[in-house]
Amino acid sequence: MDSTEKRLRLLASESAEIAVVNGFDPVTWEILPSRMMMIITELDEMVGSAFDQAGKELADVLIRSIGLMHVLFPSWTFRPYLPSELPTRVGKVELERELWWSVHHCSVCVKAWQRSDKVRVRRSLELIVYECFRLATMLNVDLMSETERKVEFNRTRPHRHGAVEGL
Repeated sequence: MDSTEKRLRLLASESAEIAVVNGFDPVTWEILPSRMMMIITELDEMVGSAFDQAGKELADVLIRSIGLMHVLFPSWTFRPYLPSELPTRVGKVELERELWWSVHHCSVCVKAWQRSDKVRVRRSLELIVYECFRLATMLNVDLMSETERKVEFNRTRPHRHGAVEGL
């Protein structure tokens, strides 16, 4: 296990603990579709944010993805992203185009969940994590540092922050 994978596993564990302490439901197989919608929402926020803030939203996507992996598939492995072909320009249109891969993997994940295809769910989640690192490379973002900062910030948030009551 390489150091990035160790850090990701630690961050996933910490994130899961923080969420439960802050009053959120623990991850279960049954709530996977709603968590995938949360990931899609984070991707949308990434497009809507100031360009230099996109890394923070990408960290949210990574935290949610590895949190699911940590609980549902504890033996998952990290496959590092190897930069090859990236867009030469990175603007809003290019970013929106690049995010479609992540949205696609979210959709595949939910379809696999509907069929109880755990192998495909796991693979889709792995690809979302992979896409986080690909996008971070494209945006020149230190994703691990951003993610560590976000996990630390989440420790300071109030109980059930952002929770929608009555749903």
